[in-house]
Order: sequence, then structure tokens, then C-alpha cells
Amino acid sequence: MISKNHNLLLTLALTILGGGAYAQPDQVHLSWSGDKVNPASSMTISWVSKGLQNQEYVVYGTATSAFTTVKAKKTISEGTSFQKVLLNNLKPSTTYIYRCGSIEDGWSENYSFKTAPLSGKRQIVKVGVWGDTQNNDSNEQFEKTTLIINHLVLLKPDFTLHMGDMVENGSITPYWLRFLTVSQPLNAIAPMMQTLGNHDIENRLGENFQKPFSSFGQLFSLPLDGLDYSFDYGNTHFVCIFSGFAKTASDKGLLRYNPTSKEYLWLEKDLSKARSNPKTQWIVAYTHYPLYAYGVSGVQQWKEAISPLFDKFHVDLCLSGHRHVYERHYPVYAGIRTTEDKGTVYITNGTAGGSPQGLGGKEMPTMAFTSTEKMYNYALMTIDAKKLTYEVFDQNAKKIDELIIVKN
Repeated sequence: MISKNHNLLLTLALTILGGGAYAQPDQVHLSWSGDKVNPASSMTISWVSKGLQNQEYVVYGTATSAFTTVKAKKTISEGTSFQKVLLNNLKPSTTYIYRCGSIEDGWSENYSFKTAPLSGKRQIVKVGVWGDTQNNDSNEQFEKTTLIINHLVLLKPDFTLHMGDMVENGSITPYWLRFLTVSQPLNAIAPMMQTLGNHDIENRLGENFQKPFSSFGQLFSLPLDGLDYSFDYGNTHFVCIFSGFAKTASDKGLLRYNPTSKEYLWLEKDLSKARSNPKTQWIVAYTHYPLYAYGVSGVQQWKEAISPLFDKFHVDLCLSGHRHVYERHYPVYAGIRTTEDKGTVYITNGTAGGSPQGLGGKEMPTMAFTSTEKMYNYALMTIDAKKLTYEVFDQNAKKIDELIIVKN
């Protein structure tokens, strides 16, 4: 419950403690959640602590001298306290300062975030894009991912999209905790809106096949069920499509999306509504399994299930992960490369930590750019009214590709 009056004890304690005398709260990360998401007026703050007994809080405001206090909702599991706070009634295009914790157990440092502009209102929007941060070879403690995070922090994105495979094995909760610890400098200032990859979910056939592990629900707060969801930010509609374990699911007839599935019907309705909204200039989809990809990463049934809807409702851009190579395709419509203003650009955003994979794919008729060497990478998408710029960088922050789309 939000108190309209300043909590004097909390404010005094914050002043005394300064910038993190305890640093007890950990894995602080932002997101948007709920059935009706409005990034212009809400924000969800999540963190983890070892304090099991005391009530924890978020204190926030447009200035440190005027903090408002909100109680956290706590879930305890395996000796860890998972804390979440939903902030509502925020002002659009406004910067807020916040910290989380308690007097008894300590406070995080001060962080800040900026709310989205009103729907349809012009404002330059910067979106960080990363994915496949899984802690495997050469990234056991997210060493490579940390480099990418440091670069993304300097770019100051308004939020980030994560393409899935956050960890190597989603059944191991400490992997998630470690990932959120190293990514806190980014996630605490820029909401992370992720899709789940095949490493993040149960990938063995059985009752729980393609379901997230329990730690996902404890740690993260996303719209709807956290799997398939969408949100509007300024003049852009973002839609997250959960591909599950598309390769095996396709072979076994268990693909989540088909013309009669609830997921497909939801997506069709969502895209139709977005495209008919006069305030929506762009539609950007993101998913883990790429629809267009070189080699075994391409799943034909997955492409056939989704791409007709993208054609029908003119999705401008589709981002994905899974294949650990950066690839960009020309605009595609009905499976054919097109230069007309009606195709979807498909991008596989490579890897921000997981081991880089083999190269190839230049011979594909839709391929516009593919890496000539193995590398880690990330991207910054900048949207300004009728212009979308997509810049891709390697682990040394060297630009390796740039895409510019201009609306007529």
C-alpha cells in the first residue's frame, strides 16, 4: 500500500546510510507486469534478499527529498526472500529515483528509471537488445556477459529486450541469481523484457515439457503469464512470442503455435489491434527461435506457423536469438526477399555470452548480413517517429552493422 505521507524514519535512515552501507538487497531489476501494461504510468521493481523476517520497501520519488514508501510483497523459498513492488500512477516521460530494502537489513544504492511517453507521442526511444547470455564455455561466471552489460549501461537504453537462454540450465536457481547479480547495473536502470529460450525451460518430453522452472515465477514479473505478451511504448508495439523448444516440439507435433492454438489466436488478435491503432507506427516482435536462420537453427514449421501473421499485419522487425551468430535478412514477404514497404526484417542477434557458433549463410537469398568471424555482440535500436535505426556492436563496442528503416 502506498503512503502519501513521507516516512520520516525511512528518509532519515536513507540519509544516514548514504549510497549503500549495507548493499543487502541484490539482483535488483525492473520490468513491466500485469494484465494491462502501461509503461508510461507503472513500473515493477524486484530484488532478492537474505532478510526473512523484516518487512522490506521501495522508496521512490522525483527527488530524494520527497520519497514515497511502498511495502514489498515477499515470497520465501530455499532460505531466500524474493521481493516485488508494483508502482502505479506514475507520470509519463518522468525520471524517478528509487532504492529498496529496509532499515533493519540495509538498503540498495539509489537507482533511477524514466517512464515511457504517452502512447503515440513522439520521443526518441533507445532499446538495448541482447540474448543467449547462458553461462557455458568461456562464460562460466558470465565474464563475457559482464563486458556486454558494461557497454549497454553506457548507451543508457530506456529498456532492453532479452532474446532468451539467459542461463545454461534453468533448473539451477543459483544460475539465475548469478545472472541477475552481474546484470544488476543494467537491469536496475532499464526494464528487462525477456522471452524464454530452450535452456530456460523444461526441455525433456513429459508433463512439464516447455514449461518455465519455478524460479522464473519467483524472480521475474512480466505481463500476462510472462510467456506471450505485448506492450506499447510511445509509437511502437512490442510483442513477445514464446517459441518453447521449437525444434523438438515441431518434430513431436507439440509446437505451441498453430492456426487453432490459443497462442496463435491471441497473437492474431494482438497484431490486428496494434495495426489498426492509428497511434502505432511500428510493430517489433521478439522470440527465441529465429524464423529465418542458416543451418539447423531454422525450424520450418515454426516459420510456417508465424510468418503468415507477420505478413498479414506488416510486422516491421522480428528479433531472435538461439543461433550464436549475428544475422540480418532483407525484408521478407511470403517467403521471398522484397524491396517493397511491406516486408519484415528478420534479425538473429547472436550471443551476449554463450559460446559463439559456426558461420555461414551468405548463399541464402534473403541474407543481407552475416558475421565473417565468431563474436559476441549486442545491439541498440533507436526509434524516432518514422525512422528506426538498428546498430550492432561486438564485445569491444565496435560497430559491425547498421540498419535504417524509414516509413513513408
